[in-house]
Amino acid sequence: MSEFASKRLLETHVKSGCWVPNYQEQQMQQESQWLNFFQEKELEKRFPCTNTSCSKAFKNEHTRYTHVKYHCEKPQRYQCGHCGKKSHIKHNLMLHSYKKHKLSSADIRELYSYKAVKSNYF
Repeated sequence: MSEFASKRLLETHVKSGCWVPNYQEQQMQQESQWLNFFQEKELEKRFPCTNTSCSKAFKNEHTRYTHVKYHCEKPQRYQCGHCGKKSHIKHNLMLHSYKKHKLSSADIRELYSYKAVKSNYF
């Protein structure tokens, strides 16, 4: 039996399952079961992107519509006026400007409007 510096360390050791036969194997099986569960959840996404070169799928039509209209194979719409970083989402650049440039007001440029970019998918 191992020696421990304190009773608390011994209790932690026992709670961790060290004394359980095949503990690590059981833990790996549990992790595998969780992975299978989440993979099955992913399969529940019944609305695949209408773009044949995109493999994404969504839980509902609205999220698929948003993906196709604003993101799928579209150039990034916004650009940081300080460093040129681009993003599809304006809020992400606002956070970028605050964190990277330490600015309370962001200089964000809109590179195009959605009306100018037409989608072949809707």
